[in-house]
Amino acid sequence: MEEFVKIFISYSWNNEIEADEIDKAFKNKGIILTRDKRNLEYKQSIQDFMELIRVHDFAILLISHNYLTSENCMYEFLEVLKEQDYLKKILPIILVEDFFNKDFKIKYIEYWRNKIREVENEIEKIYNKKCELKRSCKLNSQSDVAIERK
Repeated sequence: MEEFVKIFISYSWNNEIEADEIDKAFKNKGIILTRDKRNLEYKQSIQDFMELIRVHDFAILLISHNYLTSENCMYEFLEVLKEQDYLKKILPIILVEDFFNKDFKIKYIEYWRNKIREVENEIEKIYNKKCELKRSCKLNSQSDVAIERK
């Protein structure tokens, strides 16, 4: 029985043209890439689909600005990194200039640090609102008790 190599392509939807070209080239060689637009089933969890990257032999990563700033792309990337042999699995196609420049890397580290801060600030706002509501509830119940005692 012939075994087929399983290849997952991870890309930003903003790079669909490039993904289509790569998909077509592999298809011409008889290799069908696992791709969201073809393999993600109706009502299937997107997260479950993205986790499938781990069971593939290889992962083509179309690395672009949009890829590096996409939560979904970063999720797929982190899923691949969970594999012990991830260096053998990753087939990067770099669509950005200066990818190996330290300033380039710093730019994206700062981008994600800022995103983390934004999320932390939102969580803090929610927490503070919850605390305010609890305090007002306590105040209301205490004034209700004071009214009942009169």
